[in-house]
Amino acid sequence: MSLARMGGGWGGAVRSSGVKQWAWPALMLGLWGAMPALAAGTDTGAGQAAAARATAGTGIAPYADRVMLDAAPRWDDEAQDAAPYDAAGLPRSLRFEARTARSNSDFGPTRSGSVSVRGGWDTLNHGSFSIDGSARLWDESATVRERGGVSFSLQQRGMPFSGGWSASNALGVIQTLNPVSPLLPSAVLVPSRLIQGVATQWQHEGQGLTLQFSAGETGSYRSVGQGAFQGSGNGVMGWGLALKGGGRSGATLLPAGWRYSAWGSRATGGTTTLNTAWGVMPREPASMGVLQSLGWASAGAQAQGQWLLSRSADSGALGAAAASRQARLGLWLDAASAAGGLAHRWGVHRLEPDLSWQGGAVSGNAVGGYYRWSRSGLRTQWDAQLGSSRPLDAARGGISVQQAGLSVRHALSSQLGVGGLLQFMGGTRTAMQLTGYLDAHPSWADVRLQSGAETTSGQLALVHVASDQAWRLPGDWRLSSSQAWSTSRRSVSSSAVSGWARSLELGAAGGTDVGASVTVDVSARASLPLADAERARLYQLSVNGQWHVAPGWSVGLSLARSHSSGLAAPELASPLPSLPGSYVPASYAGHSARDVWLSLRYDFQAGMASLPLGAGARADGGSGAVEGVVFFDDNGNGRLDAREGRAADITVVLDGRYSIRTDAQGHYEFPFVASGTHSLQVASDTLPLPWAMPNPDAVTVVVQPRDSARQDFAAQRERAGALSPGWR
Repeated sequence: MSLARMGGGWGGAVRSSGVKQWAWPALMLGLWGAMPALAAGTDTGAGQAAAARATAGTGIAPYADRVMLDAAPRWDDEAQDAAPYDAAGLPRSLRFEARTARSNSDFGPTRSGSVSVRGGWDTLNHGSFSIDGSARLWDESATVRERGGVSFSLQQRGMPFSGGWSASNALGVIQTLNPVSPLLPSAVLVPSRLIQGVATQWQHEGQGLTLQFSAGETGSYRSVGQGAFQGSGNGVMGWGLALKGGGRSGATLLPAGWRYSAWGSRATGGTTTLNTAWGVMPREPASMGVLQSLGWASAGAQAQGQWLLSRSADSGALGAAAASRQARLGLWLDAASAAGGLAHRWGVHRLEPDLSWQGGAVSGNAVGGYYRWSRSGLRTQWDAQLGSSRPLDAARGGISVQQAGLSVRHALSSQLGVGGLLQFMGGTRTAMQLTGYLDAHPSWADVRLQSGAETTSGQLALVHVASDQAWRLPGDWRLSSSQAWSTSRRSVSSSAVSGWARSLELGAAGGTDVGASVTVDVSARASLPLADAERARLYQLSVNGQWHVAPGWSVGLSLARSHSSGLAAPELASPLPSLPGSYVPASYAGHSARDVWLSLRYDFQAGMASLPLGAGARADGGSGAVEGVVFFDDNGNGRLDAREGRAADITVVLDGRYSIRTDAQGHYEFPFVASGTHSLQVASDTLPLPWAMPNPDAVTVVVQPRDSARQDFAAQRERAGALSPGWR
């Protein structure tokens, strides 16, 4: 499993001064540089370099994936055809961007500058690598000037080793690793943490075993997308394992269909209150935790149970004695089944207050469950859900929620579809929503019409009508537009209802390609009050252009203008997740801004993904080489003696499918062969008479990652009594 799927990329930060700030990057780079040395051998035993070396001076071309036309088809033919061996190279990419921005607003001018670089490359036997680095050169306003900072990320995925193991490693600012075994999305999320540190994962697919470790310091970036990493002082460490039954070798520790994972963590506690681009993050408490998961899956059903036991100091009492810490327990179970277009999902949870994980809070103080049902047909899809949750400890706060909902989608034809949603909510607050929509796809546009209403505390609170269009235009033109009208109560409570606020929202986005080198896009949005003098007017306009000045190089320019009249903001607050809600006024001052961004970018991409030759080939399984000599064993001792000749232009077959011919010295080589066990044989009909192979059966060779397996073939003269079985 790649580190990307684990929720983390590599990153690191170098702060502006001090030896301590360089300690982590120096240690990380040292560990990174040591990784290839741990591998048994190097890439020199496989790939294009080996092919060129094997054929140097022989007058023949390197191996080019020649497939025997009369060979029986294999199950992996399609995969081999979809990703053929590319002699031009493996995938590789690079992006460099320098960017400067300036803004003039009612709060004064601000300006910033940054550079960034991203790149990735695949190797035949060391997995894939990527780098992601950025430097904030300046970031200042009329009142604040931020320090410059450099950050980098490194990632390596899928380095194969002998014995079926593969390794993935991470360095810098990364997401901490969590157990990899969950089968189902859960209503309870145990978040990973952003840290400056290291992580490693070792996986053996044949045995279904995964080992993980990560460690570092939590923190945050000072600004979005760039800037130095700001540490919190909270050091975290996590370690765990995952087991999966039914691996390729069958020698797994669990029965087929079962999964188990266990993960332990420790956080030392933070000493710093962070001021980030998103606000203030409080100091983090010291904590310890154990998270376990057990899952089972069959052809039509899955079930998964997880439990978290954590112990932490209160965030307001850092440094408190261990005796003051309290253990908290969270339990949740999720299950799903599907058959014949009918699917069921359900789950229950019990979460004690103040659950934590690696110094961060986990949603707690709740007990409840949910049930979801769906049915899919050729034209109609039904979805229904029920849910309930209440505080486990009412004295600690929290709300009670009961939900029920039903939605339907129906395709009247390939160009017309309708649908709707009805949802209820009870508990601390009561609400209901009814929404309907129509999707049309005529030849001139894709159109959606939508209308809905919502009640809160038994009274009508919102009516909303909207339309969206994606227009089909000739040539390189593109255009989309949207219109919405809404009327909502300015406040709703059980005892008082105030007036209505009506508004119209308009939006459009479009662009075109001017020739082959210039792209222009424009977007605009406006929110206009219709019957409320206190409602704010909002206007936004942006123009973006990109000019490809040379192969790979482009210059980008963005201009933006925004204005708000202030007074009352059009904020909507809904008791239902992801739904509109009643209008809540919030006074604020007017604001205007003019922004300019200028960028210079270089993009490069090349190479093509490839699978190694042979049975069981996988893109992440590693490869080696198979080579040897076919010779005329005149004395029959099975060894190549100095006076014995070598057999040129003889066909050698790998796995009954791939063939190559020997060179003038009788040498052959398959330079890119999947790790594992393979069959190899000489096509006897290509040997000159009276020579033949004493044993016409295929021999077995074992290929290790980054290694070369050698197999010589000794042809002998045919003698009386040594005829093939067909002649006896």
